[in-house]
Amino acid sequence: MFDRTRSSRPRQRRAPSAVVSVLLIGWAALVAFAPAANAHAFLLFSDPSFDGAISDPPEGVDLVFSEAVSPSSATLTLSDSRGRQIAVGPAVGARGSTVLSAAIGEDLTSGIYQVRWDVTGDDGHGAAGEFRFAVGMPLPLGGESAVADPIGWGAAGLKVLLLAGFAVSLGGLIGDRLSAGVRRKHPSLSVVRSWSQRGALAGLTSVVVSGLVLVDDNGNVSELFAGAPGWRVLAEALGFASAWAFLRAGRGQAAVWALLVVAAAEGYASHSDLAVPGVGLVLTSLHLAAGAIWVGALLHVVRAAVLWRTSPGVPRELALIYARLSAWLFGVVVVTGTAMTLLLVPLSALTSTNYGKELLLKVALVLVVAMLALIGRWALRRPAPRALSWATRTEVAGLGIVLGVAALLVSTATPGSVDAPPPPAPVGTAVPAGGLAGQVGVNAVASEGQLVVRLSTPQAGNAYEPGEPTSYTLSGSTAFDAGRADLDFRPCGEGCFVATHPWGRGDNVLSLRAGASGWRGGQVSSLIAWPATGAVDLLDRTVTAMNRVAKLTIYETGTSEGDNDFPAPYRVSISGSDYVDSEPFGAGVAPIAVSLPSPDGSTRLLLGFPASGIFVDLTLDGAGRVTDEILASPKHVFRRRFVYDDPPTGPEA
Repeated sequence: MFDRTRSSRPRQRRAPSAVVSVLLIGWAALVAFAPAANAHAFLLFSDPSFDGAISDPPEGVDLVFSEAVSPSSATLTLSDSRGRQIAVGPAVGARGSTVLSAAIGEDLTSGIYQVRWDVTGDDGHGAAGEFRFAVGMPLPLGGESAVADPIGWGAAGLKVLLLAGFAVSLGGLIGDRLSAGVRRKHPSLSVVRSWSQRGALAGLTSVVVSGLVLVDDNGNVSELFAGAPGWRVLAEALGFASAWAFLRAGRGQAAVWALLVVAAAEGYASHSDLAVPGVGLVLTSLHLAAGAIWVGALLHVVRAAVLWRTSPGVPRELALIYARLSAWLFGVVVVTGTAMTLLLVPLSALTSTNYGKELLLKVALVLVVAMLALIGRWALRRPAPRALSWATRTEVAGLGIVLGVAALLVSTATPGSVDAPPPPAPVGTAVPAGGLAGQVGVNAVASEGQLVVRLSTPQAGNAYEPGEPTSYTLSGSTAFDAGRADLDFRPCGEGCFVATHPWGRGDNVLSLRAGASGWRGGQVSSLIAWPATGAVDLLDRTVTAMNRVAKLTIYETGTSEGDNDFPAPYRVSISGSDYVDSEPFGAGVAPIAVSLPSPDGSTRLLLGFPASGIFVDLTLDGAGRVTDEILASPKHVFRRRFVYDDPPTGPEA
């Protein structure tokens, strides 16, 4: 099922084989002579559904587990995309405590929410996990049209208008002060009228249209007052409107403060603030304000230089004043931009994601603009007005393009972004796959026209104290017959990626390379046999057949390093019912169950548990008993071979 690409890195030093053998024998003896163990609690289903989208706010959260859990010790937390905790009631058990329910203490607004749960099963073992769902966010259906362009072009266009208006208004005010200082020394110079009022009106227009789009998407004006998107729109509208009013009244300093409200609102809604609240807001606000002043002030200075071009030495004098200011602005832009990059994008994602590529483009443009600025500063020392004019005009154009790319970055989800919309629901029969890419758990679901891949790491954390956010990267390709196609993934949440892909009828070789910050990544390959047949009844028959087995021997081996060799297997004697009780499918239920015929006449049963990140590949004999098993979880991959001491009994024999 899996082809592991061996790492070229030196392997970690292993413990002496004798010690390992003693430990394995001791563990096997404990298993062999221990009383029957129940299965751990695996999350099978949830309402709202795992990575699902609903139109109306839910009144509560329901979790369905594979076995009974303790409601009194269960914890369940709910938070929005900014990490704000939302009150939920105590967990209440139902259906023999296999179902946990908790009421939500407030009406949820449109957005993406995360549920974290921590339970203890009847066997005393704990289990924990998390999942997301969206409220009031329309999602496309699965299939060929399921994955839209990851860039919101309409939102990007509005953001370009907003940033341009902000730069013209705030930068124009600063540029006006610079030109006013030159005019005081040269009273005969003509007045350069500022475009700041026009910029404020342009920004206000962008914000008003964004607010109308938000209301139209959700069908309720109250959305403007119910969450971060609406609060941002209101704050920016207030900032631009106040700035325009202050400018009309000749109160430029008050207009500057009003425009800084816009910068703070953009920082509050930024990717950086979602990643590191507070710090991200400050970094984004400074980055935006410095860039806006750089662009807007330069535009005003160029206009003034053109108007005063017949006054000897005056354009050069004005350019020198601006040059000193722009040096500081450039430093602020570079420092804050670098800090935000380190917060948002791991190095491996710079070339493998749209966000990373757009970020590299922005960096390249900033470097080009910096070179043009240096040419302009060099031209100030020489009597070369044409060179100065060319350099400054090109610098303005380059900075304008930088603003456009910045708008695209704002409208593009970051790699593994927690605020990216969940993936579309699968269409038709879904085929699961899974494995370990180095230390990164890979759980994949292929359906008609699309592939959803969820990555995970063995990081610490629980419902009350989640682990640190992890930045994930993913690239991959498929091969069918003699053809090969690269997969274009877009993020659908932290560790979640989705791509459109038409599957060929037959065996499709899926190759994925995954990475995660703080963990060693790698490559994992799977065969996606398309199409597959739903196998809910087959799973039930398999559980029944295994429960009839009085005794069997299992040869098991496992690893937590996907690109390392499996160690020597150890042997365990156990009854079929004890084996079933230890498996995630022990209740005879799996969210995804499909069957595939094998060339040797046996049957393969593939089971997917996306909410738990578990994939199971079973090979069944003619009597419906398991002969081979591959189980991939977020932390381990196990391989098992089954040997039966007695012939099968019952109707299937």
